[in-house]
Amino acid sequence: MPDDRQRDPQIQHLELVQLINGIVWEADPVTRVNTFVSDRITSLLGYTPEQWRSPGFWETHIHPDDRTRIVAEGEALMGRAQPYQLEYRMTRADGQTMWLRDLITPVFQGGVMVKLGGVMLDITAEKNAQTELLAARARFSRIIESSPVGMVLSDIRTSRVLETNDAFLRIINCPRAIFMGEEDDFNPWVSADDRAELVRRLKEDRTVRDFETLHQRRSTGEQRDVLISAEYLDIDGQETLLVMAQDITDRKASERAKAATEARFQALVQNSSDVITIANRGGFLTYVSPSMEPILRHQADEVIGHNVLSYMHPDEHEQIREAFTQVVIGGPGTSVRRTSRFRRGDGEYIWLEWAATNRYHDPSVRGIVMNSRDVTERQKAEEALQARENRFRALVHNSGDLLFVINRRGYITYASESVDSALGVTQPEGRNILEFIHPDEHEETRRDFAEVVLVGREPLRAAPTA
Repeated sequence: MPDDRQRDPQIQHLELVQLINGIVWEADPVTRVNTFVSDRITSLLGYTPEQWRSPGFWETHIHPDDRTRIVAEGEALMGRAQPYQLEYRMTRADGQTMWLRDLITPVFQGGVMVKLGGVMLDITAEKNAQTELLAARARFSRIIESSPVGMVLSDIRTSRVLETNDAFLRIINCPRAIFMGEEDDFNPWVSADDRAELVRRLKEDRTVRDFETLHQRRSTGEQRDVLISAEYLDIDGQETLLVMAQDITDRKASERAKAATEARFQALVQNSSDVITIANRGGFLTYVSPSMEPILRHQADEVIGHNVLSYMHPDEHEQIREAFTQVVIGGPGTSVRRTSRFRRGDGEYIWLEWAATNRYHDPSVRGIVMNSRDVTERQKAEEALQARENRFRALVHNSGDLLFVINRRGYITYASESVDSALGVTQPEGRNILEFIHPDEHEETRRDFAEVVLVGREPLRAAPTA
């Protein structure tokens, strides 16, 4: 049996051609009629080599939508005397469509094409994958564009923007062409370190949630607070960063304002000598200020959750309930003021003047605020004054002397009951004292009265005459 070196080289060449996973062909450089095609034509396209070598067979079996373009491109590229390739659809013998990549090599000598051949490769699976990828990208683009959340797809290595949506462009107030780098270059990141940190965390975890940073607006340079969620994606071997951004500037401003308000409230409460408490609609305490302990001698954790009535005198519960109901029903800002007895930690009752205000509309309070001030000494002084007044009235009531209280103009503001019995005058209040003094004594009375008012000496005692 002869070895390979003794075999016909032409047979060896033909066998080698048949091993190629593609259709090897050769055509007449003048007529373009196929003069050779490998047996792979049958397994891939279902045609016999004889059919393929028929004049015009190749052109007529190109997909109608590709035929004109491919024939024109082929003629144009062929004249360059360089290898080239064409991609097109071919109709198989069974009517199915197959995508081919035709790698064509024209051979020229002296400016004249002397040979024309190539190999056709089945790229149907590749094209189907590309079609699916394009469809997926189209769906992805539609999702990005329709999303109310700002979205950006960029190259991690170069930071080049691949895709974005209108929602994100509104956040940074930048035209699409500029942000995409088509007309200019604009980087919205205020901090390069923040972006580097985001990328680092993405490479470790592949997903990042609730990453807060700052983006700037192109037109004004205004910095906006943004909340970012990001995904690390590998698209066709390209390391890609998908960023989803929400503008939280207004929310952050509200949070800062709320924190400042709460800080001021805490500062006022912590340093106030008044007892400040917050109760819910049922009267149960949800907050007490530190001054609770020195004034009422109760620890804060002892009274939280208890009803405020537990620390107020039972005789006053009904009027307190009425006042509290008035505040709750009255709505935001409604306030009442009362003075009541509160029980201290040692069991003793002290007087507190308190004002309850409905602050349910305030998100930092959400309750009824009670400001209470210790007025025990004032209450005792008022009670003592009332007792002295009562004693005075009792003495006056039982006295036989005629007693008057008159103002600076000489008009009576008080008269004892003895005036009625002695002078037969009822309700003299509002009348001038001179009406009850003899006219001959008016002048002297006026002088004495003026001296009493201006100088302040002891008054003259004179019995009025009718």
